[in-house]
Amino acid sequence: MKNKIFIDGNVLVKNGVFFAGNCIVMYASEDEKKNAEIIEVPSGILEVEGDYGSIFNDYYIRGGLTFYNEADIEFIFDDQERTYSVYKDCINKIERLIDESSIPDSLRSLFYQQQFSSAFGALELFLFNTFMRQVCSNYNSYNKVIRAHLRCFEHCKEDIEIAKSEECLKKEKWFIEKTQNIVYHNIKQVKDIFFYAFDINVDLGILEDEINTRNDITHRMGYTVKGKAIVITDSDVLALIGKIDKIVESLTLEIKEFCRGS
Repeated sequence: MKNKIFIDGNVLVKNGVFFAGNCIVMYASEDEKKNAEIIEVPSGILEVEGDYGSIFNDYYIRGGLTFYNEADIEFIFDDQERTYSVYKDCINKIERLIDESSIPDSLRSLFYQQQFSSAFGALELFLFNTFMRQVCSNYNSYNKVIRAHLRCFEHCKEDIEIAKSEECLKKEKWFIEKTQNIVYHNIKQVKDIFFYAFDINVDLGILEDEINTRNDITHRMGYTVKGKAIVITDSDVLALIGKIDKIVESLTLEIKEFCRGS
């Protein structure tokens, strides 16, 4: 469950990122103070300099919210339907490119290599959004991952110290960064974090060959470590999408079941 925070004034974010859970509501009514932690703002303007907030908080602001310069905002929405919809939109674009593009024969393999890699990008985005959005809706899941002392999270002494520290935004930002590194740079470790957070087995083993091919595309412009050029066709891309779809559909059902039981 998220905490409800009522800021009794306006908010000016001069720099940094305003982190929030599912929502930030401006011009909130007095009724929103009910069951909320209230932050009094005697001056009328809460000035924020540097990163602020929490991924476990929903914020209700009596007045407006203004950002200066490079200041930004980051929501961690908990809507799994939105996560799924974004994934399907990404895949539909890849399939449209395959169907509608006219590519010279000399560039055809390179074109399909890029679509092959993009399909993995759609999967990774889905995995990250699914994991973070559900973890940030359930503090117990977040804490279970940290208490597991996974090697993929605790690489060095500083990581161990942060993992053991009191709850704070610095620790939440560390958690987000570590999750990004796992999902986007070491997808084989995704199984561990989903298991410890939700007791769900995400079987990415069926993609082992495809992951190796994606690495050839991403790191060596379509050549294996032995210098052999790989050839990717439209059938290869569509076969990969078929495998990814099965993973996404299965995980979506399991996450929905997890949410009903939590």
